[in-house]
Amino acid sequence: MEISESLYTLLAFLFGAILAAVANYLADRWGWTLRYRSPWRRFARVDLKTSYPKRAFFDYIPIVGQLALARFALKRPTLKGRAVDYSTIPGWESRYFWLRGFATEALFAILLVMRWLYWREALGVPDAVAIWLVESSFFWFLLVASLIDLDDYIIPDVVTIVGTLTALAVAYFGARFVLIVPTVFPYDWHMASTTPFFTEWISTLASRLLGFSSSIVTIAPFFLIWTFWCFALLDRRFYLRLGLRRALALFWRRLFRSRLTIYVGVIWALGLCALYWISRSDLDALNSFVAVNTLALALIGLFFGVVLIWTVRLVGGTALGMEAMGFGDVILAGVIGAYLGWQGVLVVFFIAPFFGLFFGLLRRGFQADREIPYGPFLALGSLVYMVWREKFNELLAPLFGDLVFLATLGGGGLALFVILLTALRIVRELRAR
Repeated sequence: MEISESLYTLLAFLFGAILAAVANYLADRWGWTLRYRSPWRRFARVDLKTSYPKRAFFDYIPIVGQLALARFALKRPTLKGRAVDYSTIPGWESRYFWLRGFATEALFAILLVMRWLYWREALGVPDAVAIWLVESSFFWFLLVASLIDLDDYIIPDVVTIVGTLTALAVAYFGARFVLIVPTVFPYDWHMASTTPFFTEWISTLASRLLGFSSSIVTIAPFFLIWTFWCFALLDRRFYLRLGLRRALALFWRRLFRSRLTIYVGVIWALGLCALYWISRSDLDALNSFVAVNTLALALIGLFFGVVLIWTVRLVGGTALGMEAMGFGDVILAGVIGAYLGWQGVLVVFFIAPFFGLFFGLLRRGFQADREIPYGPFLALGSLVYMVWREKFNELLAPLFGDLVFLATLGGGGLALFVILLTALRIVRELRAR
């Protein structure tokens, strides 16, 4: 039976509303502080005398449920002849607490409908559904991370780790439907011949430098990138002000005592086994070759995103004398790179600060809190890039192929960033005196 266009659109809207409702629930559940703004959250029983608002069936319907919650905040109903103050419920402090949940679910559903209409016009139904689902998963991970970051200035590892693994799995098993732009790599720095496959470029380079070519050599850079990403996930503390010897002792002691080290170690070992299995696949077959190449581009994007934001974190922290950016933002940039590739995460890296600057100025006018979550701005930058991806790629494609220009741009931008933060630190110290 053929499904009509209107039914496709309705299903896309419902799917988006349900995904956003799940994101609102997880934002309350996984945040640093437990909250009960989601209609799906059950209230914690404190004692037998505590009264809770009773939920109706429509409270559990996405979008509608958020509007239904407004009756508790706006009417302030009475219970057994006495007034009930629901503002004591965590997350219900404001009478308009439900507005964020309502806007999140409605706007996210509309966004997925718009993206479905875009892909439906560009591709046939089966391909459009597949790539739309990949893009929806990407937007959903960004939404969950942004909501939690707005509330508690943290991004849980469970969001970024699952997001990264999902992106890598899609890159290998669904290579036709990735959001990564193909990259052309030079065979040789002194020759004009090029190849669109990173694996072929590595294989050719290995044969010229080492005199042989094999699947293990082709896949070797991926082992290093995977190990680097797993190391970034660990609970590390390295304070040079304690002296090198004490800093190393504290580093290893904290690393071995952390429970996270066990989980990351398991992920690292399983990832290495998966990469070794991939290296033993038949790269002569076109499908396997394309899948490995797409996975390579996703891993390169993962590495590029983590290194970009990690560098900003280190340089910014040194210049300001305080933490300039949370490490959750570093890992989130890796998720963006795994989905969009190194070109995409580079564009997002330059777009996101504009949103941060606007929000920072706006917030400074209303609040004294100087801490600003950066995850939502990375998400907004990713959204802008995805909506106008063709325009960005058409405009920046010549620049992406010029490695000298990219290196100069990156070095110059980093130098200006250091100068700006150092000046800001000097002004802050002068005002403090």
